[in-house]
Amino acid sequence: MRSRVSPSLLASQALFDQGKWEECSRECASVFRQAPSDREIRKLYTLSLLRGREPEFAGAAPREILAFLQSVLALGYVDEEIQRLYLHHLEAHLREDLGRKERERPGELILGIGPGRCGSTSLSRALHELPDAYVTHECRPLVDWEPEPRQIAFHCARLRLLSRYFGLVGDVSHWWGNKLSEVKAGTGLPLKVIHLKRDPLACSRSFLLVKRLGKGAVNHWVVHDGSYWSSNLWDACYPGVPVSPHGNEAEREISFEQLHRREPAPVHFEALSALSSHALDSLHFQAIRRYVGAYNGLEIHSVVGEENGIEIAMERMHEPDSGDRLGRFLGRTIARVPHRNEKSIADSEGEIPF
Repeated sequence: MRSRVSPSLLASQALFDQGKWEECSRECASVFRQAPSDREIRKLYTLSLLRGREPEFAGAAPREILAFLQSVLALGYVDEEIQRLYLHHLEAHLREDLGRKERERPGELILGIGPGRCGSTSLSRALHELPDAYVTHECRPLVDWEPEPRQIAFHCARLRLLSRYFGLVGDVSHWWGNKLSEVKAGTGLPLKVIHLKRDPLACSRSFLLVKRLGKGAVNHWVVHDGSYWSSNLWDACYPGVPVSPHGNEAEREISFEQLHRREPAPVHFEALSALSSHALDSLHFQAIRRYVGAYNGLEIHSVVGEENGIEIAMERMHEPDSGDRLGRFLGRTIARVPHRNEKSIADSEGEIPF
């Protein structure tokens, strides 16, 4: 993939070096469509969109500025200057738009984790609607499965800032599963974790309602070259799952620790190209199922302790007793967790963005 986009990437870099930032961003957009997970193009695209924009922020409401920055951070690149700019306007938003005042002591930190399609949007909404709480869902920038250090540093700094203004702060996303220790250390805050689980077969089918099957479908879990499945910005946010193109290991369970790095590819491109569409679709489904099963097996208590971690099955999540159990865990009242994103991702469009 890299060799295919390098000439365009070089052209984009040349435009950036010449100060032609609008032209650069247009060129980057074209390259980005070919290789959305490529870190070099994500960085250049982000910087071209931001360069020279700060004077335009004068007079704009903090919320408007944050909305723009969030759209750029969706590319997953962040550096110290972008972090400084974002946190400055986030604090202004908290003070000016929300009327918040600093607390005498930091609030509590909560992270929700799970494979996805497991009630994460529902959980984040239920937590955010609690009094004196600010909990988001998959807040940008995206965090790679193998994260850039600045991605983690940004989110830790953001959570520390929010904890100065709210009694309960956090984020809910699948990408925190292998980063709990880093967040705990990076924020310096006591951490509680809610681990959402779902039956692997039902969860896999739910994923495919959104990702689809067939040529052009989105497959985050098998590292590929884009010739059959579409390349997607979120590919980097998921692990590569060890699978066999011949299906002889498809039913064997794997541990969370066996989820692969994105590189090298667990399945070679040459092996994929020799498979029929039916075999590729089967591989796609089995990769999701193995991922969900492995995620369900993640052990959280070794990181946060028995009293600071709770597991909740999505199948019972919306029942009153689960709300009661979650409320006791948090020391707050939660009557019931509302059901969101049941058959789509539509509810995520209106989530708390900052």
